[in-house]
Amino acid sequence: MTLVRNSGSAGGRPAAEAAVYDDLVREYDIERRARSADRRRRTLLRRFSDSGSGIDFVTISEPPMLSLTRP
Repeated sequence: MTLVRNSGSAGGRPAAEAAVYDDLVREYDIERRARSADRRRRTLLRRFSDSGSGIDFVTISEPPMLSLTRP
């Protein structure tokens, strides 16, 4: 079975086994962080750089205020 990335850096080309494994581990880590934040009644936010790539996660004690209009 060939694994194909949907979009992004691979652009729909077959993905290497190591890349798929790294993606699975990353998703597992994110899920663990989200569950931990939820148990502590906190919110997990992903911070992005100006270019739009994710840089890290931050946990806050209050839910973010969401605006109905974009700035």
